[in-house]
Amino acid sequence: MSKRSRGSLDDLMAVDRDHERLGRLGCELVNRLFVLARNTLLFDLNNEALSHPVAQLLSSLREAGQLGESRVALGVVGDNLSLNQALLKPDSATYNNGQFLGRLYRRLQAQELELDPGLSEEELRAFMSALRQVAEGKADPATLSELRGVRLVPLSDADAGGQSVEIDSRIQVLRTYAGSVAVVARVMALAAHGQRWSPSLLRRVGHDLADAAAREPDLLLGLLQLPVEGSRLGVHLVRCAILALLCVARLALPRRAGAEAALIALCHHLARPDERAFRGTVPDTNLAVGETDPLTAALALCGGGGLNEGLIRRVVGVYEAAGQGRPGLYSNEQPGDLLGRITALGDRFAMLIETVRPDEALRLLLVERQLDEPVLCRLFVNTVGLYPVGSVVELESGATAVVVRAPRGRQQLSRPVVQLVRGGSGLVDLSRTPELGAIVSTLDPAELGENVVHYFLL
Repeated sequence: MSKRSRGSLDDLMAVDRDHERLGRLGCELVNRLFVLARNTLLFDLNNEALSHPVAQLLSSLREAGQLGESRVALGVVGDNLSLNQALLKPDSATYNNGQFLGRLYRRLQAQELELDPGLSEEELRAFMSALRQVAEGKADPATLSELRGVRLVPLSDADAGGQSVEIDSRIQVLRTYAGSVAVVARVMALAAHGQRWSPSLLRRVGHDLADAAAREPDLLLGLLQLPVEGSRLGVHLVRCAILALLCVARLALPRRAGAEAALIALCHHLARPDERAFRGTVPDTNLAVGETDPLTAALALCGGGGLNEGLIRRVVGVYEAAGQGRPGLYSNEQPGDLLGRITALGDRFAMLIETVRPDEALRLLLVERQLDEPVLCRLFVNTVGLYPVGSVVELESGATAVVVRAPRGRQQLSRPVVQLVRGGSGLVDLSRTPELGAIVSTLDPAELGENVVHYFLL
């Protein structure tokens, strides 16, 4: 490796570490400010219950200063938490604590609380006393900004009037998708060079995609039709994770199972015994190239991310499920592990849609796997649709439409919800509009000059 490429890689890793540390610190500050604010409202200021929260918050502020932050501004706008205007990615507990702070901020007519990293205990306790006075209606919120080391950023006029504009959930999902591809591509590059990487990066991607799947499952399926730009491997692994998540959701398994399925899907390439499908997408130094033993490859590459061996063996189980490894030889799990089998189907479908239309990809998948996996193939069809989301179809009436929703029932399997493109307009449930006729064929969106993802944002 050249000195220049080695230096670039080290710089990339340093940026990753600082970004991850700052994100972790932001969530920590949200939680510690929540505990301090709650205890301030519940207890007298001289109560011992406040001593530990005070020390904890001051410790986090000092850490922010050590990271070079000249201010610590915690913002809460709608569902979004931010540190110095950079969006945070909270877990469910941090999110709930942030919502408490959001309600408190609105009472203070603020959208952001800015604290000095060098804030002293005396100054913090003065803020707590003033906060208690404001909460009890004995002082105006503006008095908080008169304190040393503290500043409230007021609500905008629209927010103050209760007309704040929430970020469209579909835009959030688009951001999640793009960010996930970038993070996964970066992790794969680090693993390929034998460099250490943080497992929390992929775990966070898994949780972010699980949140997106809960909010906009049809849009996520539609994003599978986006053209591949940048890292082909990053796009492929995120597609696999999306498909695994949505299949698990269709089974009504616990949310934890969905996040685990996403993590297995995001990591499974690291155990790939045959790299030919991705030849040229990662550097030639990839330790997995030429490996015939998936477990050896996975232990070598996943170990850099600190993943435990149990998870690594489940990742290898994907290849047992796909017939690329002898069942039970590599994994501690029972042969035919459910999440591995689901990921194997998603992996194959994601590869097929790179070269053929979604409906043709589904047909080929069923030809290959239906005899071995009849139940899971039926689950897969119910998840993506007999005419998979994103398919361009022609109706008996002559109209052209884009399938924009996965089936919600048996009738929608062959007559899905579509967005009319030609020969009509609007969103139509074909199972309830027999006058439009049945689907007679599928079309290539490229030949029509259609960007199908556009129709998911209407």
